[in-house]
Amino acid sequence: VHQISNPDEDPAIVTAVIDMAHRLDLRVVAEAVETLAQLEFLQTNRCDEAQGDYLSRPLPSEQFAMLLSTGIPGLFSSVHRPLAASDG
Repeated sequence: VHQISNPDEDPAIVTAVIDMAHRLDLRVVAEAVETLAQLEFLQTNRCDEAQGDYLSRPLPSEQFAMLLSTGIPGLFSSVHRPLAASDG
């Protein structure tokens, strides 16, 4: 995911991998999402899921369970939508 926020890199490889995976009926999980710009790029390009420090730093299991039950405050505001949402 690093290359999608680096202006010197072409994000074409990321979009090609997402497209290829979807054509093979595979779900795409992006790793190492560290910025809002990366998350928005992945949402725009229909990435199914994401993980990384932007969403949450590594947590002990008890805190992770709490995060699953409460969600990430403010993450899915009007600007965001869940990555796994169907685009119809």
